[in-house]
Amino acid sequence: MGTFDAITFAKNFKKLPESMPKTGWQTKDLDCDMSRYHIQNDGLLIRKGSQAVFLQEKRHQHTVNLSLSTHTIIYTDEFELLIEIENGYVTDVKAQWQPTNEPDNWEAWSGQLDD
Repeated sequence: MGTFDAITFAKNFKKLPESMPKTGWQTKDLDCDMSRYHIQNDGLLIRKGSQAVFLQEKRHQHTVNLSLSTHTIIYTDEFELLIEIENGYVTDVKAQWQPTNEPDNWEAWSGQLDD
């Protein structure tokens, strides 16, 4: 448990297959302070503020373009993805885990997602 950051994808972000959800993603790899991030159609990652009470100051509530480069794991209840960020843009999305047909049994799967 603990804190995490929330991530949403733009409706027409092409690197995420249409079958994957656009909302409900989480990560502990960025600020991990209940920040809200959004990935725009062109892949630009922006920070849209924070839900944390201790960060409700005005300086934490504006949209920020990030110029970071990293690999970040994001996840929902059903999926786990590795996203590659270069100079603030998501450049690659790879599946890390996918559910199997058996409840509570996940199988590792690393590779490019099919569109």
